[in-house]
Amino acid sequence: MKLLDIYTIPQSNLFYLCGDFNSRCSDFSDSIEGIDCLPERDIVDFQTNEYGNIFCGFLMDVNCCILNGRKTNDFTFVSTRGSSVVDYCILPYEMLDSFNSFSVTRATTIIQSLGESGRYNLRKIVPDHSLLTWNMCLYFPIEDQVSKNKDKNQTVTKIKYDTKSLSENWLIGDSIVTEINRVILQLEQSEASQITIDKMYDNFVSVLKTEMSEKLSSKEIRISNAFNNKARKM
Repeated sequence: MKLLDIYTIPQSNLFYLCGDFNSRCSDFSDSIEGIDCLPERDIVDFQTNEYGNIFCGFLMDVNCCILNGRKTNDFTFVSTRGSSVVDYCILPYEMLDSFNSFSVTRATTIIQSLGESGRYNLRKIVPDHSLLTWNMCLYFPIEDQVSKNKDKNQTVTKIKYDTKSLSENWLIGDSIVTEINRVILQLEQSEASQITIDKMYDNFVSVLKTEMSEKLSSKEIRISNAFNNKARKM
């Protein structure tokens, strides 16, 4: 996902982005003072670059903030050339309280925890960038979820007709012929429009259903809208 794709996300939708933004932000503000009431960041990297200035300006424009430093902080890039913070987790202001236990774990620490520290030449294979981790809690209204589950478990009743054993007077009785001719006459005399055609179609279906109910045997079938979505005969 590109940073500019944030503009395509509908307002109030929840999301977060994490990665190497190559931005050294130091104490640049990522929120509008006096308007956005956010906790201050704990700064460990006091160096800046132009990307950091642009990055923080972009965050203010899209109402997002940096998680690093608000839930503990540490250098995310460590090498023989020095240490810096260039990897960030960013998220909308309103999601900040949902994130906690933010931590930065260096690659050497991960390898040592696996007991593999003496097996490899760490200077050649260990990434300079660290692993960012955190916990997050997302809250969903219980009533909405219960309502959705009820909708999934609703049962629909349908009538199934036995069309294999048609009676001899099927569609040839005086009443059905009169009704069909009436629908045909209405269609011939009406304006040629999609609305009219749809209405005539509904009328014709109604005539056929009446004929089927009177002359065909039938049985009731209940279809459950559960996860297996199979028809269940009752």
